Amino acid sequence: MEMRYVVGIDIGATKTSIAAGDRKGKLFDTLTIKTSQDIKRALRDIVEIVSKLKERYDIDAVGIGCAGTIDPIKGLLVHSPNLKQWKNVKIANIISSKISLPVYIDNDCNVAVLAEYMFGESKGNDPLVYITISTGIGAGMIKSGEIYRGYRNIHQEAGHQIIHPVIKYGKKRRFYKCGCGNYNCLESFASGRAIKKIYGKKPERIKDERIWKEIAMNIAAGVYNIAVLYAPQTIVFGGSVVLGNGKKIPYWVKRFLKSRMKIIHRPEIRVTQLGKEIVLLGATALAYFNKK
Repeated sequence: MEMRYVVGIDIGATKTSIAAGDRKGKLFDTLTIKTSQDIKRALRDIVEIVSKLKERYDIDAVGIGCAGTIDPIKGLLVHSPNLKQWKNVKIANIISSKISLPVYIDNDCNVAVLAEYMFGESKGNDPLVYITISTGIGAGMIKSGEIYRGYRNIHQEAGHQIIHPVIKYGKKRRFYKCGCGNYNCLESFASGRAIKKIYGKKPERIKDERIWKEIAMNIAAGVYNIAVLYAPQTIVFGGSVVLGNGKKIPYWVKRFLKSRMKIIHRPEIRVTQLGKEIVLLGATALAYFNKK
């Protein structure tokens, strides 16, 4: 029987969004609640809302997107950088046992690229890379119609490639320490959190185009590495920084690639049109993708 609806869940550091969704990428009855650091309470809240959606819609599966290290085969959240108490929790199995539906979970960037592949302007583009520039930096990739995964299904960490930054307008240092403990990761000087530390203002308050160009050029070095390693058809940007004051970042990245890429195909550069709901849409896409 063809599925009619699924439920998508976007678990964030401070809030969790839940909605019913259909095959066309439409969301219904979206509800956003505070994410509790207490995992038992958080899961209880999620189960309660999904149960109510089951009463209103013919729900066949549930998909979850969450930042962090996820084992999608085991349905396991290994750890999340912003949810310190959520460690080695079989979220999918716990929720599934309470609502009697199949539940799938994956990294938020993986579900975001799946949303773009199934519902966005880049529908069907392959290989397809999605890069989020937000509090942190991450990426997901579709290759041969599947979410690309590393050894033992480990999610690749594009934000933790080492880059030598050029900083003229912010605090100059030889090394920029990243939250992962390493130095000069792309995330350590170009993420929303890092931008505030280096330039003294939150991204939404920075108006100086010179600063944004500098940030974009550093991001472009990381994007160049992704482009020459994976030769994607399209690279799509999203995240609060790009969708906010950093909206010209993709433009400067595109110019950088045009001047530097000499051998292989230069990917098309886009900004997602799915907006802030891309992870929530991706969670519904994950449910359909696995239950097809």
